Amino acid sequence: MISAASAQQAVGVIQQRIENTFDLVIGNSADLAIPLTRRALARRSAEDAMIIEPLPYRDAAAEEPEITSSTAVSEDVTAEERSTDGAPLTDIARLPRPRPDLAEGDAEDGEPDAGEAPLDLVAGAPAPPFPESRPVEAPKQVAAAEPRQEPAAPAKDAAILPAATGSSAPELVARSSCLPLDKVVDKDGDFKRNAEILAAPGFCVTEDSFKERRRPWTLQTVRTNRPGPLWAVMHDDEDMSFDGAVEALRTYGGTLVAVDTGGKRNQDGIDPNRNFSAEGIGCAKLGTDAAPRYTAFFRALMTDEPIIALHNNSEGNIPTGGLGHVSMKNVPKDMQAVPAADPESPLAGDHSIVLLTSATPISATVEARAKALAAKGINAVIEKVGKGDCSLSNYAILTGHPDYLNITVDHGERDKQRKIIEVIMSGRNDAVATQ
Repeated sequence: MISAASAQQAVGVIQQRIENTFDLVIGNSADLAIPLTRRALARRSAEDAMIIEPLPYRDAAAEEPEITSSTAVSEDVTAEERSTDGAPLTDIARLPRPRPDLAEGDAEDGEPDAGEAPLDLVAGAPAPPFPESRPVEAPKQVAAAEPRQEPAAPAKDAAILPAATGSSAPELVARSSCLPLDKVVDKDGDFKRNAEILAAPGFCVTEDSFKERRRPWTLQTVRTNRPGPLWAVMHDDEDMSFDGAVEALRTYGGTLVAVDTGGKRNQDGIDPNRNFSAEGIGCAKLGTDAAPRYTAFFRALMTDEPIIALHNNSEGNIPTGGLGHVSMKNVPKDMQAVPAADPESPLAGDHSIVLLTSATPISATVEARAKALAAKGINAVIEKVGKGDCSLSNYAILTGHPDYLNITVDHGERDKQRKIIEVIMSGRNDAVATQ
């Protein structure tokens, strides 16, 4: 707003200043800007306070001729030449013309039709109507999932996982958004080792990098166009598990998610598998809602398909607060061991374990799955989830995802890990277990 003294300058000078000013504002023509600014100047210089009503609108489709710069406001309009409502009789705020870049009847997503172009933001203009709103779902309450009511006693060849739904797989994302393998962050050669598989048609590699809690994170996904599990490799130092996940992805479909930490187990002192804290879920070490962005990335990948995390032991016992690298001889008190029926089975062994999760009390479904694994010569452990420990297994069950398995073997037991995956996937629909 200019000073009252400046308002007394010659009319020509004022008009030039107005036009120069509104040249900086895209979409405001001089014939609209000049009367609006004159009203503001007159109101500023008026001796008595005046209530100035919003300018009346003239319908753009009306029959009367359009106001142009030559027919707009006379240079001699003053504060006294006003109508009873306080506005100059010649001041008319116009509705905007339809956008010229859209043909009649066309519309862009989320935009009004060409004949209903949005109003310019001008003085006195009423707010444009909101588009038709969609009902917003209330946030889901975080609670332990109800166990599925299935028979507790499995048959001899009971399936470890539920049968595939048979739903069509989502299409691969546009190829232009898939990274070439040589552009993927790969400090320890995970993608280079598996380039022959991942470079084939049907795989799409994407990467997301961000900072949270002052730590950089790089999360990588490999998608297929076939339904299947979410294969999770949480530790970048477990190369054998990454290779196994790629092979499982090729065989059974689904999505692979991995955390790149430069070939190290942790990222700046944080275990990537102990960094799930959001939606009211957390742990004593991190607190509640400590890593919402990291957690939301994984949550977006969770579907009705199972989550299968792959691990391999390479450095002995690790104090993770959970199963970690402990053996079947040293199962924590808050877990229930279901050892292999045949301790000498080629799929058994002290460090070869399939971890399942359940809310307390343990559901009949999870117990049946553990017994089915044991019957096939595989050690199983059921983790009873309570408050949460910021792990993927706990986060999954606390957000209502009942189909989580963690396959852990010793480093160098790639063939054993592959065969355990085959047992777990054997009961799935043939549409999934095809190449």
